[in-house]
Amino acid sequence: MTMIRCITAIRSRQCDLFCLGLSPPCDGPLCADCVETPGIRRASPEIAAALAAGRDIDPSLYYFRVTPQFFVTDEKYAWLQQSLFIGLGAKQPKGVEIEVFALT
Repeated sequence: MTMIRCITAIRSRQCDLFCLGLSPPCDGPLCADCVETPGIRRASPEIAAALAAGRDIDPSLYYFRVTPQFFVTDEKYAWLQQSLFIGLGAKQPKGVEIEVFALT
């Protein structure tokens, strides 16, 4: 699998743009024009309350998975639209961190 590490989450009305830091890096600040990240976050009531309060909680204590879909206009990143991805999420006090893996 190819790992794309997504560092910063930015919420938008049109889509979730969460890949500002890619590994391997792209040659610009943002490879995808838009990224939709439907998913599931499941936690006990206590863990959910701690996450909502902004506490740093070990991601192994809750379930947070996404299936991102990338939309690009630059042909060199067309592979992002031609692959399936699974993401593992973690809510951090500073935002959301999602590790995205391309299924090969």
